[in-house]
Amino acid sequence: MTPEIITRSFSNDQFYFDKVFFENHYQLKGDKENKRVVVDIGAHGGFFTFAALTLGAKKVFSFEPYIDNFNILLKNTYTHSFVGRVTPYQLGVYTSPILGRFSAPSLVDNLYFDFGGIGLSTQEDDSHYPCSCVNLTTILRDYCFNEQIDILKINIGYAEKEILQSAEAILQENVVSICGEVTCTDAEFLEFKKNMGLRGFINCVSKPQDAKGRITFQMSQRSLSDNFIQ
Repeated sequence: MTPEIITRSFSNDQFYFDKVFFENHYQLKGDKENKRVVVDIGAHGGFFTFAALTLGAKKVFSFEPYIDNFNILLKNTYTHSFVGRVTPYQLGVYTSPILGRFSAPSLVDNLYFDFGGIGLSTQEDDSHYPCSCVNLTTILRDYCFNEQIDILKINIGYAEKEILQSAEAILQENVVSICGEVTCTDAEFLEFKKNMGLRGFINCVSKPQDAKGRITFQMSQRSLSDNFIQ
């Protein structure tokens, strides 16, 4: 049975799906042996999860705090083709366990809703909703059951560098490679790259900043070509 993808009308879902799946934004490599275990932090509507599974991943742990996105994630990955290979969590991530408050999707140019523009906030009003957040150590230990992770993808729009750097020991012990996006200057990214190199992720490639100041990267403790197209 061919998997189908669901995108929402009047949203940027199709843009993100095209970017992640058809353009292979994170340069995922196919897994012909079906052995790869993947973590998708900031799963949105499940587009990266869908791509990883389609490319042969054995298992994907998916984390998405926003309930509307989470429901689309379930619809896009709970199919006959992916039975038993997806473990989804409606859960946020931060440097420490907190009750996070997330901003609602914003209307862009009065045309569509940006479901990828959800960020963590301290405000307590009707435009923000609560969702539990845990740190990366807890995610890898308790929600991914200490499995060896081949690829950890993180793109949440806030604090990616800090989150990765707050889970030093377990990250190096449990994760082979990482891909994602961070908002920072070139100088800040070089410092981040250096810090992650000291944690064992010695191989790294990146793309220049996009219009939103986001830098896309792949890094690994082993050869990048094990998990990414080079």
